[in-house]
Amino acid sequence: MLKRPELSRIIYTDKQIIVHAFQMNMIHLGNFLPTNLQQITFKPQSYLFLNDTRVGKLQADIYHRDQKSIYLYFENLLPNIKYNNYFFYPEINAKIIQCPICSQYYKPNDLPCECIRTAPFFFLPSCEISKMQILNFKTDNLDSADCRESIYDKFFSRSLHNLKFMEPI
Repeated sequence: MLKRPELSRIIYTDKQIIVHAFQMNMIHLGNFLPTNLQQITFKPQSYLFLNDTRVGKLQADIYHRDQKSIYLYFENLLPNIKYNNYFFYPEINAKIIQCPICSQYYKPNDLPCECIRTAPFFFLPSCEISKMQILNFKTDNLDSADCRESIYDKFFSRSLHNLKFMEPI
């Protein structure tokens, strides 16, 4: 039996790739915090990609109640690749997001509050995962995994057009 990986880390064998994809009360690599794991859905026939190459086919997404986590199990399509330095990164398609500071909910084309502009993450009540990728944390730029800019652009119709995200000092 394999050891369960930490959040977003990859565990693999020649036949299977396992990802600890989401957990309650843990900020994901994309700078979002899921608030209801049972409202996260996956497209049928989903694949795991590495640089636009299919490396895994989704076999199961399992919600573990005791850990309040979702684990994804993929068939390993390229068993010759070593996934030691890789992290899971989903591209999300959200219908609603929530500000972590004022707790206001937003739908696309709403006007943003001032506090969401500086929030280090956002709450994600529900979403559909449109694409699943893995990133090498040693060679890839993990700043590109911050999905706030694309989500805010979609939700606020460019009302945050000059917004640049900066790390806290």
